[in-house]
Amino acid sequence: IDIFIKAFKILSDWSKGQDFHLKGIVCGNQSHYEKIRMQIKDFNLSSEIKFLGEVQHNEMPKIINGCDLVCIPSREESFGVVAIEALACGVPCVTSDAPGLKEIMEQGMASYSMPCDEKLIAVAMQKLILNQEERVRLGSNGRKLVEKLYDFEQNIRVFSDEFEQLLYEAD
Repeated sequence: IDIFIKAFKILSDWSKGQDFHLKGIVCGNQSHYEKIRMQIKDFNLSSEIKFLGEVQHNEMPKIINGCDLVCIPSREESFGVVAIEALACGVPCVTSDAPGLKEIMEQGMASYSMPCDEKLIAVAMQKLILNQEERVRLGSNGRKLVEKLYDFEQNIRVFSDEFEQLLYEAD
């Protein structure tokens, strides 16, 4: 989250005098709330970034659909559920290339993925902020990617077929 806040500060400084206003939302574990709140305050971003804390799973699509992009500059991720949720909503992602994210992102097709560096993350977010056509393209590609790779029924069939094959080979 600290990389996102630093990248957002870069964007905030850049956006002064632009004819739009940036708003950021941070969701996550309340255990880091005080540290996050202080970083937001120290960067003078209290009016631009809202910390929602932990969000119920069924609320995520509503939050994600209210965003122009989702930024996940994690140093590590076990799987990247939030990225998949964003892509399922047709919202493009800017992510780090951390393990757990880079395996599911299609660079330049459904997201921008790069090293976990606030300047690089800020440039990628700026690029998407300025280019609605690119946001739509990435969002559409992301939705197609999720439909192709993460269809629940299809994944159950594949898993079942592979399990049956293992049982057959064991006999």
